[in-house]
Amino acid sequence: MKKNNWFPFAFILIIMAPIPHAWAMAKKPPAQLETAPISLPPLTIEEAYQLALKRSEDLAIKGVELESTWGDFLQATSQALGTVDFDITKSYQQHQRASSSSSSSDDTSSLIRDQTRTRKFVISQPVFQGFKSLGALAGAGSLRKERLYDQKRAVQLLFMDVTSAFLSVQRSEKDVQILEKTYHLLQGRVGDLQKREQIGRSRLSEVTEAKSRMQSLESDLLSAQGTLMIQKRILEFLTGISLEDRALEQIAHLHEAPKPLESYLPDVKNRFDVQVAEQAMKVAFQNTIVTQSKLWPKITLDNNAYDQREGSLASVDWDLLLTVKVPLFQGGGAVGELKSAYSDWKKAKLTYEKTKREAELDLKKNYSSWNTTQKQFRALEEALKTSEENYRLQREDYSRSLVSNLDVLSALESLNQTRQRANEIFYQLQENYWQFQIARGSCCEPA
Repeated sequence: MKKNNWFPFAFILIIMAPIPHAWAMAKKPPAQLETAPISLPPLTIEEAYQLALKRSEDLAIKGVELESTWGDFLQATSQALGTVDFDITKSYQQHQRASSSSSSSDDTSSLIRDQTRTRKFVISQPVFQGFKSLGALAGAGSLRKERLYDQKRAVQLLFMDVTSAFLSVQRSEKDVQILEKTYHLLQGRVGDLQKREQIGRSRLSEVTEAKSRMQSLESDLLSAQGTLMIQKRILEFLTGISLEDRALEQIAHLHEAPKPLESYLPDVKNRFDVQVAEQAMKVAFQNTIVTQSKLWPKITLDNNAYDQREGSLASVDWDLLLTVKVPLFQGGGAVGELKSAYSDWKKAKLTYEKTKREAELDLKKNYSSWNTTQKQFRALEEALKTSEENYRLQREDYSRSLVSNLDVLSALESLNQTRQRANEIFYQLQENYWQFQIARGSCCEPA
C-alpha cells in the first residue's frame, strides 16, 4: 500500500503542469500586434489662427514693446514724485593746531576737526516744472494705448494672413480635384475614340487631338499640384505644424447679404490703425507741453533730515531749501526744440487725418469687392449648370453622329474652365468677406 502513495501526487502534478505555461502565454502580448494609425481631426480656421498667435514672433515683439511702456510711465511718474536719498558723508582736512594764546571754545575746536561725519535723508520735491510732469504722464499713457492698438491691429492682420493661406490651400486642393476629374474624363474619351477608330467610326486625327488636350491638361495638373504644395508650406510657416497628414475642414458658404455702404462707414473709427494714429498725435501734443516747460520757471523744495551730524551745526536736525529758477536766456535752444516738437505734432495730426481717409477708402474698396464677387459667384453657379448640361448634350449628339469630336472636346474644356473659375470665385468671396470685416475694424479683436 505504501508503494502506491505516490500515485495521487503524481496525478496532481501532471494536471497542474500546463497551468503556468498557459498563464504565461495569456500574459504575453501578440508578437506582431498592429496598431491602427491615429487619424487627426480636420484643422479648422480657428485652430490655425490660435496656432499662429502662439507662433508669431512679430506679435511677441509687439508684446515686449507694450511691456516697455511701463518703464516710460514710471519715468514720467518719478518726475512728479521727486526723489528720496540717504546720504552718508565723511570729510577729511589737514590737522590744524589751536593757538595757545587764546582759549578755544567748543565751536572753534569743532571747526578744526580733522574728520567730520554726516548721515542724512535728502528729499527733493519739484513743486512746479511748467506742466512737464503732467505732459510726461499723459504722453506715457497715450504711448501705451498706441502700442496696444498697434498690437491688436497686428493680430487682425495675422488673422487675415492665416485665413488667406487657409483658403488658398483649399482652393488649390479643389483645383487639383477638378483637373483630375477632367483628366479622367479625357482618358475615357481617348479610350472611346480609339475603339471607334478601330472599327472605322472615328478618324485617327480625332484620337490625336484628344491625346494632345489630355497631355496639356496633365501639365496644368502638375502645375496645380505644385501650387498646392507651396500654399501648404505657407500655412505650415504661419501655424508651425505639419500638414502632410492633416486635412483642412471645409468652410461653409457665406450667405450674408451686404447692407448699404453708408451703414458701414461709421465703423471706420473703430479700426485699430486709426486709433494708433490718433494716440500718436496725442503723444506728439504732450511732447510739446514737455518741451515748452523749459521756458517756464522751476520751483524745487529740498529737505535734509540729519541722522548724524558733527561740527558746529551738530544740534541742527533739519533744514529746507526752496529754489526758484527762472530761465532768462538759453541761446534759442529751448525755442528751437519747441518749434521742432510743434512741427512733429502738426505732422502727426496730418497723418491721423490721412489714416482716417485711407481707412474709409479701404472700407469702400473691400465693400465693392465683396459685393461684386457675390454677384459673380451667383452668375457662375448658373454658368456651371449650363456647362454641365452642354457637355452632356454634346456627348449624346456625338453618339448619334450629329456633332464632331472637336465639339465634344470644346464642351469639356469649357466645363473645366467654368468649374475652375467658379472654384476661384467661391474662395475669393470668402476672402473678400473677411477682408471687408477687417476693413470695418470689427474682426478678431483679442480678448
